Amino acid sequence: MLPKPQMDPSRMNNLPHLARPAASQVFDLAADSDRYVTVTELARYWKVSVDTIYRDIKKGALQAYRVGSSGKLRVRVEDARQYGRPAD
Repeated sequence: MLPKPQMDPSRMNNLPHLARPAASQVFDLAADSDRYVTVTELARYWKVSVDTIYRDIKKGALQAYRVGSSGKLRVRVEDARQYGRPAD
């Protein structure tokens, strides 16, 4: 049996596929209106849990849209602005 190849630790930082993805751009509910954001981005913006956002979507209080073949949820910034910040 062949031994596992070892990677030089000094080269680990040069591998883009292993690096953490960059944080998405910050959005502003007051300025952006024709944009969609993820549930996670919205939760961070409002400083609430992701579960709070999903709960409000499930209740029908906050409109969300499924996008792509994976069916991931996105919220229109305009809808989030009209809804306002959720109560915890």
